[in-house]
Amino acid sequence: MSTVVAGVDPHLDTFTVAVCNANGRCIADETFGNDPDGFNQAARFAQRLGVGVWAVEGTGTYGRCLTDHITRTGGTVVEVPPRRTATTRRRVGGSKSDVIDATACARAHLETPLGVVTHNNEIEAIRVLVAWRQSLVDTQTQTICRIKARIRELDPPTAAHLRLESVRAWRRLIDYQPPIASPHADAIRDLVRYEAATAADRLTQIRLLERRIANQMPTQGQALIDRIYGIGPVSAAMILTHVSDITRFPTEAKFAMWAAAAPLDASSGRHQHHRHNRGGDRQMDRVLETAIRTQLAHHQPAADYIKHRRASGDTNRQAFRALKRHLARKIYRTLKQHTTTQPT
Repeated sequence: MSTVVAGVDPHLDTFTVAVCNANGRCIADETFGNDPDGFNQAARFAQRLGVGVWAVEGTGTYGRCLTDHITRTGGTVVEVPPRRTATTRRRVGGSKSDVIDATACARAHLETPLGVVTHNNEIEAIRVLVAWRQSLVDTQTQTICRIKARIRELDPPTAAHLRLESVRAWRRLIDYQPPIASPHADAIRDLVRYEAATAADRLTQIRLLERRIANQMPTQGQALIDRIYGIGPVSAAMILTHVSDITRFPTEAKFAMWAAAAPLDASSGRHQHHRHNRGGDRQMDRVLETAIRTQLAHHQPAADYIKHRRASGDTNRQAFRALKRHLARKIYRTLKQHTTTQPT
């Protein structure tokens, strides 16, 4: 395969391509429209320069259509995490432009080969459902905070004990009556009733999406649910959509580093210690920590593991990190065992 790499910085209407040789030197750049004509023009541009790999930032967002076009026509696309682009850009000067960002994408792959993108239709469908659910959950959380703040203006004890975790609780709030009568109280009453009716429907939709995600769960995701305590349908779906293709990680260590489950060495002199890896995928980091907290609350083997690590001299934080790495290892092995040829 050619060592010439095309880095791509995509946007809503356009995308910029910077072609770099094996030494990382940009030999050509061009901006195209983010549409079928632009894809064809970019393909001809890359072909003339002997491009072997496309390094694209945002293959699931603004770069999605371009990525699909390249893979359908036999090209190779690798996903460049935004943090890798930023790190590479800072190392060569820190300035920012579309061409510089595209060049940084190409150099990121040349420095450390990245995973090849393979779009799996099952996982892509799950990705849409997960994003839809997350958007609704975020809105629901904002609504809860807003309603509690308004009720607190009139009735602090009621606001303090308000639990809005079920559709029934929201339905009850539709009949909310303030403890006092005033124009201010009437305005809050009407707001609360409106928000409650909307939130009840929203929560119903969230539950429907969760059932749909569970029903459409691919084999790899179901294996995660069956084998690893603390991972349910939503967590499994989030893992699948962020990992996409486990084969892009050649080793468990590479996967752990990406998932923020591999602590970084922060030793100094005689003091040997490690710190949290903040450079990994934040969503995966959140999924792992949520699963671990569920295990520690309800799964005795996890508590025993922490106890064993503490007895070996680890601090609580070190023991937690070790359990996190252990969980990442189980996820990696489970996905590897259930990897099949990806349908396109």
